[in-house]
Amino acid sequence: NQASLTYLYGGTNQGTALSNVATTNLEGPVTINKTALQDTYRGGTQITYIVTITNSGECGSVGYTLTDDLGTFTNGTCTSTPLNYVGPAQLYVGGQFYSVLTPTVAQGLVTFDIPALPCNTSAMLIYVAEVNECANLAVGASIENTVTLTGGNLCEPLTDSNVIDVAVYADVDIIKSMTPNPFVSGGTLTYTFDLFNYG
Repeated sequence: NQASLTYLYGGTNQGTALSNVATTNLEGPVTINKTALQDTYRGGTQITYIVTITNSGECGSVGYTLTDDLGTFTNGTCTSTPLNYVGPAQLYVGGQFYSVLTPTVAQGLVTFDIPALPCNTSAMLIYVAEVNECANLAVGASIENTVTLTGGNLCEPLTDSNVIDVAVYADVDIIKSMTPNPFVSGGTLTYTFDLFNYG
């Protein structure tokens, strides 16, 4: 939006000044926020996600669909999904337990149906996903997980993302073995140590 100012000076001279272009974002009454209880992940870690949907408007609505991409990403021509949905999914509306949701699970997606969102109320969906063998465990890696909300009275889809970083840690194991086995008195005994770091 831009304003124009017309003014007189010197008695009969007219001038015009244009303002800067001011912008703002129009936000609907429904907002979405995605968080995780964990800040970091390891292979096989279970991550608890919380998606909060807030309706600050004066009208309730029904028929929302929430889709989680389970961190799916494309590297060149290869598409990988580093998370598996393991559930359960619990829905709270207005701070009260509403129901356990059974989502539709497909390759790289999990979809939840949110039946209703009353006016001036928040709904909170809590569910669990597990880090699988497709997750990048190299130092500096992360999983970016995005949810998309559609339906209800939304004019366009709402999205929000959460990023968790790979944990930097060492997970060391040692295995000791002896040869030969069985051992004869007076012979030579060899010890072997195998060291592993799974971190």
